[in-house]
Amino acid sequence: MKRKSAFQALNKVKKRSESLDLSQTDKSDDEIASQQNANRDSSIENESIEDSESQHTYESLELSDSDSSNNEDESIPLKSTIQISNFTPTKSNINYTGSSIVAGLRLGESLVFQGQYMLTVQMGCVSIYGATLHVGSKRYKVSASAATALPRITALSPKKKYLGKVIETPENSFLTQPPEEISTIILIESLHTGLEQIPYILPKFQNLWGPQLSSNPSEMFRSFHPIYNGPPSTKTVESYESWRATANEIISDFKSSSYPTVVFVTGPKNSGKSTFCRYLLNYTLSNVGKNSVHFLDCDPGQSEYSPPGTVYLSTPQNFNFSSPFAHPNFEDVIESFSLGYNSPKDVPLLYSACFQALFSIYKSSQSDNASSILIVNTPGWTKGLGLELLVDMMKISQFTHAIFLGADDIETLHDFNNRVLSIIDGDDQYQKIYTPESFLQVSSTKSSVHHSTRQYTASDMRTLQSLCYFFYNFQTHSFDFEKSFSQLPFFSVPILSPPHFAEIIEKNVNVTSSGNNEEIEEIEEIEISDKPIYAPKELLSLYQSNADSKFIASLIPNSKIQHKEVRQSAKISAFGIMAAEGLNPTDVSLCLEGTVLSILVVKEYVFSQLSHSLIPAPVVSKNGKTTYLPWIPPNHIATFLSPSITRCLGLAVIRSINPASNSVVLQSPIDPKHIDDLEHTNEKIVLLRGRLDMPAYAQLDLSSHSN
Repeated sequence: MKRKSAFQALNKVKKRSESLDLSQTDKSDDEIASQQNANRDSSIENESIEDSESQHTYESLELSDSDSSNNEDESIPLKSTIQISNFTPTKSNINYTGSSIVAGLRLGESLVFQGQYMLTVQMGCVSIYGATLHVGSKRYKVSASAATALPRITALSPKKKYLGKVIETPENSFLTQPPEEISTIILIESLHTGLEQIPYILPKFQNLWGPQLSSNPSEMFRSFHPIYNGPPSTKTVESYESWRATANEIISDFKSSSYPTVVFVTGPKNSGKSTFCRYLLNYTLSNVGKNSVHFLDCDPGQSEYSPPGTVYLSTPQNFNFSSPFAHPNFEDVIESFSLGYNSPKDVPLLYSACFQALFSIYKSSQSDNASSILIVNTPGWTKGLGLELLVDMMKISQFTHAIFLGADDIETLHDFNNRVLSIIDGDDQYQKIYTPESFLQVSSTKSSVHHSTRQYTASDMRTLQSLCYFFYNFQTHSFDFEKSFSQLPFFSVPILSPPHFAEIIEKNVNVTSSGNNEEIEEIEEIEISDKPIYAPKELLSLYQSNADSKFIASLIPNSKIQHKEVRQSAKISAFGIMAAEGLNPTDVSLCLEGTVLSILVVKEYVFSQLSHSLIPAPVVSKNGKTTYLPWIPPNHIATFLSPSITRCLGLAVIRSINPASNSVVLQSPIDPKHIDDLEHTNEKIVLLRGRLDMPAYAQLDLSSHSN
């Protein structure tokens, strides 16, 4: 196949960035529609709702408490506002029904909501975040927070087969009449997932869902609010022509090419990479169908479907209209690996190996009858070693489309272009480079603000992502912020010691037996055969010849309560700490308790060859009981992290290490059944601590603030 390289001229990009006048070259759907509807808008101005409930603008919400003071001489400054939605609410096109809203939109009109809600299209067709939704009973989950751009709902012309179809309800009956030529009806319903508690317990995120509307009792029942006007810094997802054109060309190439379609989304920090990835993902699902997209997330600092410190491959089955922290629990993930760090700069070789392993999984899934587009989300590390890693990944994957956002950074764009062009060789490549407008650059141009206005930093987003991960309840599929972290569910998992620890454990048992006769007498009263024995199988087999009940009980201190505290599940076979050179084994437990660890699953046949390298790390309880953790020496950590032998099940916090029961208590949103199932597989569990911080907020009793 003939090689083709498409690249926008740098001079044009430079002139565009210098003038910062992008709004005239790339108008969105709602802007075009706004011009078309200008005359019609003036005809209904007199019908505008005067109810403060519907006139929901930031102007009326930014009044401080001093508004009610007696000092009438002091004027209250209002921030300048801009139009966010080009929809004018009237008594004949919107209906407030308790905790929901029904709105009738004319062709081209758009509405922006902030908060959590369920969207249903009851008539016509809408576009939102790259997806096209037609009339139907399906409800779509939307999580629109200030942490990301707010999705815009725009009325489009429906396909012929949907014309005349209406889901009639008592609430929308008055909207089906033709006086205002309503083409689309949408139902917005409140959605309570627990995330609405975040502003009340974390001061940093008090405006996450918008201003608190306690002054309006009717709003208390809703988890969302419409935004008609707002401050210039308000970010919304626009459907730019350059984005649509890029997405259409990618899909066209995918349908016509026999090569795997690999799309790299790159650019410096805060250039809108994640926003474009969601847009492209939704656009592809909408225009190609389910199973048409694989998503390879290589940004461990701000991942989409997982907690920080991980990279993964997923097959999204549903549209993504939510902020990343609303789905951090490995949704639709095929395989994931732990880096132990928030940035690839700390483990570049491991990072590269993980990408190769994930790409191999994607490539093996492709066939003539089952193919999909691979979207690769990359970190904002586009200089120096970061650029070399990026180019190396693109070369390995034989990328077909490279998208660079943030075209105003001419120097970085030059370096990226030159390095990428240097790896494009051969006549069998069909590779293109695009530089569509950067989302943040375009929105900033329109509102005269710049990147510095970003409300939350990358560190803030990681904090939020980590908290939402650990406060997720797998049973209710919601977030349980009404409890403190210490009140969240936890479970206990036994520790499995390797066979060569037996001699050390035996010495410890003999000392304990001879030094505490009262405890021996108490243990003699226990019917060992009627209670489960939690001891390493290897250890019991070594002593099977002389294993009477007293001896077995002495191997398991406080065995009287083992059946209550320890789960019948797979066992933890090893513990590791990254970058722990020089650490004394006696301090290992201190470095593990209360920290975030990755739950790794290692292939058993490989683990058996590595188990001889494990070092016993003693843990002594208050009453003098000792157990030994199988500790991975620092010089062997890299082997256990290799993606060829391991995978990441999720993250956990070690609540405590219990020498008496030879177990560890874990706090994790992972369903314990998933760990139980590993007992029947040829895999071993390893807990590995990297450099992932436990958010300080999690150490506080947040429940008292949520009230």
